[in-house]
Amino acid sequence: MDDLLRIEDLRVTYRQRDRTVKAVDGVSLSLAHGRTLALVGESGCGKTTTALATLNLVAPPGRIESGRVIFAGHDVLRLHGEALRALRGREISMIFQGASSGLNPVMSIGAQVAEMVRTHQRVSRAEAKRIALDALRQQQFAEPERVAAAYPFQLSGGMAQGS
Repeated sequence: MDDLLRIEDLRVTYRQRDRTVKAVDGVSLSLAHGRTLALVGESGCGKTTTALATLNLVAPPGRIESGRVIFAGHDVLRLHGEALRALRGREISMIFQGASSGLNPVMSIGAQVAEMVRTHQRVSRAEAKRIALDALRQQQFAEPERVAAAYPFQLSGGMAQGS
């Protein structure tokens, strides 16, 4: 079975004043299709930096020094522009622990999911709304229509992560 995700010898540094901090130092891992992988460790050990590097989202003063991130056959660290944007959000994404802070407080959950659908697919607003509702159903929310109509502050933290 081919791996869905393979990270090889990933190294990420952050420049701080007069020194360089190694945030990720030689991480290698693989994730097979249909499997689950958890990164665990103490605060500050590099979990988030590893995830950001996996999506090629390390921002200055951070720098991906070396390594490979192969996702579904694509070398993520070699993708740029539209090719990288098309992969992110459509094929691979990251849900932060404080997911509610990434949601727009004045838009319903359904509208935000539909907006993401329209960003990555050429569909009508009505079709995007239907796809968004289907996505909420797939997350097994008890009342997906209610969740779609709700605003982020009306959801629990776990529900916000799932939406």
